[in-house]
Amino acid sequence: MHSRPKLPLLPALALVLVLLALLPPRALAQDPPFPIPRLTGPVVIDGRVDEAAWLGIPTLPVVSSSPVFNIPPSERTEFRLAYDDEYLYLAGRMYDRDPSGVRATSLRRDDSAMSNDWMLLVLDAFMDRRTALVFAVTPSGVRTDLIVPNDADGTFNFGWNTFWDARATTDAEGWSAEIRIPLSSLRFEVEDGRVVMGITVSRYIARKNEVISWPGIEHRWGSSSLHKASQTHPVTLEGVERLNPIYVTPYALAGSSRLNRLDADGTAWRPRDDWTRDVGLDVKLSPSSNLVIDLTANTDFAQVEADDQQVNLSRFSLFFPERRLFFQERGELFDFSMGGSDRLFYTRRIGLVDDVPTRIYGGARATGRIGGWDVGVLNLQTAASGPTGSENSGVLRLRRQVLNPASYVGTLATSRMESDGGRSFAGGVDALLSVRGSNFLSVALAGTVVEGDGAGSSERLFARARWERRGIYGLG
Repeated sequence: MHSRPKLPLLPALALVLVLLALLPPRALAQDPPFPIPRLTGPVVIDGRVDEAAWLGIPTLPVVSSSPVFNIPPSERTEFRLAYDDEYLYLAGRMYDRDPSGVRATSLRRDDSAMSNDWMLLVLDAFMDRRTALVFAVTPSGVRTDLIVPNDADGTFNFGWNTFWDARATTDAEGWSAEIRIPLSSLRFEVEDGRVVMGITVSRYIARKNEVISWPGIEHRWGSSSLHKASQTHPVTLEGVERLNPIYVTPYALAGSSRLNRLDADGTAWRPRDDWTRDVGLDVKLSPSSNLVIDLTANTDFAQVEADDQQVNLSRFSLFFPERRLFFQERGELFDFSMGGSDRLFYTRRIGLVDDVPTRIYGGARATGRIGGWDVGVLNLQTAASGPTGSENSGVLRLRRQVLNPASYVGTLATSRMESDGGRSFAGGVDALLSVRGSNFLSVALAGTVVEGDGAGSSERLFARARWERRGIYGLG
């Protein structure tokens, strides 16, 4: 690292990546889309696959994916996919010759323990081969939903939640489950009334460590193999229109506390009442099928799930994932890796000054896809905290597929403006290029400028290039 770099490396690399972005991505060879049938009658989401409408849906041709790939499953498994004008459905009948061996060891929401049996639905709703949504249920009906970014290369986001239903039942023949996902909970692109998504459906038998899935997926990427968006099978939905609901979440907070304080003369204790009154509002709307806008005013994060406690014995700061709902929609789009857990932009620094939380007055956030570009924009205003004045944080992120669906180039620009005159800016360009098979080249180049109030400025330049082979077989 050197202050005030003179090399024109950033503009040169930026020009190369801009030229790459002008090239249309080359489609990878893939299986022909599988047409999902429509439901012909009503079904009740009760965990029992016994309605006539379900029995009229053909089962999917499943295979064992792990521990041995592409062999017949050890237990009979029937999956049925269907949809109607409002929902996407999955029904699973998981037969078991030893029903007492079916495992459901937890009742915790968003559990990920492999000591449970599972039924999973993995969705690549945008068909971008990078971001997957996972919906899972155990035999006890425990639900888990999460976002798997960057084709399962990175941290899974369990802080994401959306509207969906699931039920499960057990019986003398094993267990069964149903999942129903509102189409309004998904973001996808509609072309001429036709939607193409990627889907993987799987069953996990805990006591056998066996994965049964459609399509069959090799275990070459380890435990994340079934979560990869690039391995989903393309499916089609006909005559579907995406609903664009508006979600409004107001809150009101009121309370009081009494504390006895010694009076000025020091002769008596006097009660003092402190009152708390607060209101705020969050709004989520979708002007189109591929654009989502989040608005917030006087934001309250009291409902956010607490972080898992960790003991840090190193000199490095711990990295905690973002759990605040406002930042969840396509949060992976804003990732700009500097290596390890380092990020050029980290949302958890917004609303935090010297590790002390400060109020967010409000702001807006928009994510979506426009003309082949993934776009993210964010702007928030926070209150003053101690010697630090009120701050405005702004972010712009652009990313586009190039060469093939597994490759992209992008740029990120951030600003942080303080009311007392302090300013900081960061920007950079990055690329992930799928060179051949599981070989990837990632490149990042970024610069930062910090300007104090009359204290001069400092500049830094960061560059990183990394070649890796993703999978359990390494570089051999």
